[in-house]
Amino acid sequence: MDSNHKSCSICDRRHISKPSTEWCSECYQAYCTECKEYHSLMSTTENHMTIPIGSYDALWSSVLSFSNICENHQERYHLYCPTHDKLLCHTCIEEHSECKGIKSINKIAKNIKTSESFNEVRMSLEDIDTNIDKMIFKIQSNHTSTKDCTRIILQQMRETREKLNIHLDTLETHLEQDLSQLETKAENDVQLTLRNLEEKKIQNVRKQKQIEDMTKYASDLQTFLGLRHLSSDVSTYEAFLRSLLENGSLDKVEITFELNENITRFSNSIKKFGSVQLHTIPGNCRLESQKVKQAQITEERNIDNIVVKLVKTINTNGDSIIGCDFLPDGKMVFSNYSLESKTDFIAVFDSNGNPLGNITVYPNYAFDVVAVDEKHVVVTSPKDKDLCIMCIDIQSKEIVKIKTKFVCRTTTVSDGKLLSISPGLGILSIDAKNGNVLSTIENRLPKNTSLTSFKSKLYIGDTDTNTISCSYMDGTTIWSFKDDTVIKNPRGIAVDDMGNVFITNRDLNNVTVISRDGNQSKQLLSKTEGLKNPMAIQYDRTRNRLLVANATGKAFLFDISR
Repeated sequence: MDSNHKSCSICDRRHISKPSTEWCSECYQAYCTECKEYHSLMSTTENHMTIPIGSYDALWSSVLSFSNICENHQERYHLYCPTHDKLLCHTCIEEHSECKGIKSINKIAKNIKTSESFNEVRMSLEDIDTNIDKMIFKIQSNHTSTKDCTRIILQQMRETREKLNIHLDTLETHLEQDLSQLETKAENDVQLTLRNLEEKKIQNVRKQKQIEDMTKYASDLQTFLGLRHLSSDVSTYEAFLRSLLENGSLDKVEITFELNENITRFSNSIKKFGSVQLHTIPGNCRLESQKVKQAQITEERNIDNIVVKLVKTINTNGDSIIGCDFLPDGKMVFSNYSLESKTDFIAVFDSNGNPLGNITVYPNYAFDVVAVDEKHVVVTSPKDKDLCIMCIDIQSKEIVKIKTKFVCRTTTVSDGKLLSISPGLGILSIDAKNGNVLSTIENRLPKNTSLTSFKSKLYIGDTDTNTISCSYMDGTTIWSFKDDTVIKNPRGIAVDDMGNVFITNRDLNNVTVISRDGNQSKQLLSKTEGLKNPMAIQYDRTRNRLLVANATGKAFLFDISR
């Protein structure tokens, strides 16, 4: 890394101190404004790409660390040997004199950013990032599942314990009832015997009193007569006492208990509640590969195979529909931008095209609308002296107004960020929470430019040049399509899950589809399907549905198949 990159390299050699403004990655030198001009005029360097010196540090961390200096000879690489897949300096060429197909690095590097190999590496890096995220999600999901298994097993143990406890409680209750009945019976028998004995005892005392009175006061005849009765009573009492001995009334009564041998066997034989072990279930996570997918869906990508079927004709009641979008659950929203009638509103429909109501935004404008989650949409309002975006809850109809410093017109959402066309500036990346501009892709686009995004790519419809373009998020063009017989006044743009691009051509009253590589085109819909001044268009990649809205009156919901 050049430690003096903040000073002009050429001026330093002339012992002049001038701050640098540009850096040339091919010359590995910094230039001031004057030297940069000479650099751009020289035939050997006129095609060199320079970058602002402020971007040098960022460039170093990602690009400049790839040295173009030969480690063996300390000379710059100029050639490439395909036989050995090696970069060569002028001295290295002596060792490769017999190799064929040696080419200039400059020729090979020309248009490298739009080459298939560059695109494959970019896609592979995206695949790796996607696959890492999938694996992290899968591992976290598996970990959650393991915790759920622990919770379920503990719950099963508790439920089993509860069932066992309930069953044992029931058995205990039954035994307690049997025990109570036996104790009651024994108690009743004892009390009956005691009552009989007490009664006999009282009777016997009376007889003893009689014989005592007979001894003292009775005559011999009276005594003789009384003795006969007393003798009979004594016999009866003695017989009663013998009966108590014989019938076991004086036996000792005990209650015995014998534990069910199954319970004893259960407690002795079961040594543990159960067993647990780790069981591995093969994962079904597949690595994403855009290259494989491209090979698998080559036929599907052929736009000639696209078939449309009308599902519903929707009456939007709008007089100037500009934008539309699908919510995650299939609901549809339209933005009506009507400056003259002052009836700017958002129209909401369910997934079947039935109206759910309008949300008036006046005095603000409703230029374009984009869904951000299940119940919120963002609407752009390019109103002079009151520029803003609005976050609208389509259920409660609450509107949160967020002021912006710049005009925002057509808008889309990518990676949670709001991207919007700002005429004269380019494409702004906006924080939807506070309206602050996070970054800008400089591109002087006309005010009616259409914009959407898909898989880290931007898709733009330029109404001035009738050009459809696809670019990376930094604005680098991947492909562009221009044919005035096919594209004319493109006012809406949408992308399906294959990367095919759908365009509403207002002046041609049709919808054109362009292949994902920008090489093919096909008219998909026309006046025959009811299109008249078509403006808004959106594709539901979850349900494969296409929504097209005329500027006034009607919109059309189509099923897409291949």
